[in-house]
This record gives sequence, structure tokens and C-alpha cells, in this order.
Amino acid sequence: MRAATNQLAEDLAKLEALGHPATDQEILKTLAALAALFQVAVPDQDGLELYVAALRKLPRPALREARDWLVLHHKWPRLPYPADFIEAGKDSADRLALYTKVVRQMRAKCFRALTMLR
Repeated sequence: MRAATNQLAEDLAKLEALGHPATDQEILKTLAALAALFQVAVPDQDGLELYVAALRKLPRPALREARDWLVLHHKWPRLPYPADFIEAGKDSADRLALYTKVVRQMRAKCFRALTMLR
């Protein structure tokens, strides 16, 4: 039981690390890559700040999933809007939040069981 609790603690730490928001550099690199792909200009400084502020809310895996989805499905000759990224990454962000919640609950149950066994 103690080994299971320790494994769940490790898994939880990994999930929480995945849940950290994308860095500004990752967001800017993603925007630059998509601008090059769609052959459009990157927004000016004010526009970039708004993009970064909006996309900071996405966990790293959700930003990557959104980027990959937009590469395949975005059809307009413009940079995808922040809402496009958020919508495309929502399932990934939701899955990550659910997995984290489930592992937290499992860990809590293991702790309770260990406490009862003492």
C-alpha cells in the first residue's frame, strides 16, 4: 500500500508539472511558427501581449494540441485568434484536469487506508 501511495505521489507530481501554463517563449514560438505557416504577419507588440495573456491559461500539452489541430484544420488567411487556440486545446486541458483530480482522489484514499491500518 505504501508503494502504491508513493507511486501515486510521483504520478501526481508529473501531472501537476504538465498542468503548468505554457511559457511566454513557448507561446511566442508557436505564434511565429503558425504565422510562417499561414504566411501572415505576427501582431504588433500590443497584439502579442494580448495573445500571450490569453494563452498563458493553457497548460503546455493543451497549447501543443491546439497548435497541432490548428495546423491541420485552420482554413483562413490569418493567424488563429486566442479563442481558436483555447477551443482547440480545451479537450486536452480538461483531460489533464480530470486525470489530476482522479490521481489526487486515489492518493487520498490510499492515505486513509494506510491510516486505518495503523
